[in-house]
Amino acid sequence: MKTTSKLLIQQLSEDTQAIIDFTNASLTKLSSEKLNQKPSEEKWSVAECLEHLNLYGDYYIPAIKNAINQGKNTSPSPNYKGSWFGNYFTKSMLPKENAVKNKMKTFKDKNPIHSQVPSDVLERFLNQQNEILALLQQAQSVNLMKPKISITIAKWLKIRLGDTFRFVIAHNQRHIVQAKKVLEVIQS
Repeated sequence: MKTTSKLLIQQLSEDTQAIIDFTNASLTKLSSEKLNQKPSEEKWSVAECLEHLNLYGDYYIPAIKNAINQGKNTSPSPNYKGSWFGNYFTKSMLPKENAVKNKMKTFKDKNPIHSQVPSDVLERFLNQQNEILALLQQAQSVNLMKPKISITIAKWLKIRLGDTFRFVIAHNQRHIVQAKKVLEVIQS
């Protein structure tokens, strides 16, 4: 994936704003019962989809902040090129038309099913999305290819700051699509 750094940040900001807009328009109006209603015992509720994203945000947002702080001594690069692994990792997270082919197993520590989802799940989610928007703006002043961030599944494996943003936002989009499908089922 090749683009300009400016275009990458702009697109990721638009993607994140779309998530915020959907959440404000559709999810904030739901009762606690509807947020926690499951289409079936083995499937996640809307609240569980959001809590899953919050758990990942709890890891990646501080890591992104740290990477931006470390990258303050670098000059921003006008162009951005995703790494092979960053491209693969991001592409694997993007929502697909046929979710069955793109189904992934969630790590136990990030799986909220059958757990007590905190009542502030929606507020935390929106706060994290707004924080990502602010971090994207801050990232304009650093080289998106220089600072690297460890991924959650293997701390020794690091990806570029730009790839981390791409992955996290694709992951958010994936589970927002999942939440939309849950809404369709519970509202029908």
